[in-house]
Amino acid sequence: MRAFLISLIVFLSGCGEKPDSQKTISKVTFAEETQCHIDDSSDTPSLPLKPKKHIKALIALKSQNGVVTQTIHIEDENITFQNKIPFILVTLFDIQCKASRTQLPYLQRLQEKFPQTLQVIAIQANTDAFKESLSPLQERYKLSYINSNDSNNTPILDYFTFQSIFKTKLPLMVLYHDGEYVQHYIGATPIEMINYDIVQFLEKKD
Repeated sequence: MRAFLISLIVFLSGCGEKPDSQKTISKVTFAEETQCHIDDSSDTPSLPLKPKKHIKALIALKSQNGVVTQTIHIEDENITFQNKIPFILVTLFDIQCKASRTQLPYLQRLQEKFPQTLQVIAIQANTDAFKESLSPLQERYKLSYINSNDSNNTPILDYFTFQSIFKTKLPLMVLYHDGEYVQHYIGATPIEMINYDIVQFLEKKD
């Protein structure tokens, strides 16, 4: 029991900070990797901080079969998803951070639970790792959602870096409904929390 509690605390610590509301979550679904720390010699992963500048970009994102399934338009502080999906969850992760990698299979389960109403978009946020292949992770966890590791995604990183409501620690997940911001999550977040927020939002709309 003691070993389990220690593992649970380590898992929830993630690679960044968490809102106070996350601290009350007791039910956690574990993936194969439960060590959510980075090497002691490394700093906590974060979004690349850059001087603020005018952002204008149109980014086409492809699914694992190479088909464009979402196009994102960014201009300064505005973000638009051209493929209208009821819920969109944008995840910024660092392939070199275990907490980030551990989130990926959870997101697959979430995508499978809401196949018609949710689109998961995972964006590699470590610009130094853009040339590192995501194929091993995609094959290991059978990821079917958008999982992109491309320098063309830099405007997306710029956009989230410049939003004052987001802290820059990774992994960072941002939930949208009909293109409007709903909630964001910092650090390794239980899948049950995101599922709960989606269900609660739908119930409020009814």
